Amino acid sequence: MSMINIMDDAGAQFAFPSSLEYRATDLPVDDEKRIAAEKRVSDWRGAENLPFPDFSQIDKFALNNTLAYPPEGSAHYRETEPDPDSAEAKATLEKVRWSLPWKKGV
Repeated sequence: MSMINIMDDAGAQFAFPSSLEYRATDLPVDDEKRIAAEKRVSDWRGAENLPFPDFSQIDKFALNNTLAYPPEGSAHYRETEPDPDSAEAKATLEKVRWSLPWKKGV
């Protein structure tokens, strides 16, 4: 209870769970986009090629490796793996080893 009094004296409040409800009238549908989407799905149905809930094996092969992941510029992106014997790789390893005190024996 003393914690509640401290919070109250400071003018702070506790956060409580809440929810927000969106209604269909809040974001009206763009009729032009709706019609285009319905036609696209209708074409898929007509060709018996609905991509839901899964893609065919041929489509999976066609899509394989078409997305750059991780994206270029991200911390995990590497065009090629560095040569482990290069001076750069050794300097990086040395920096990591000294920055991780619990791994000094690495």
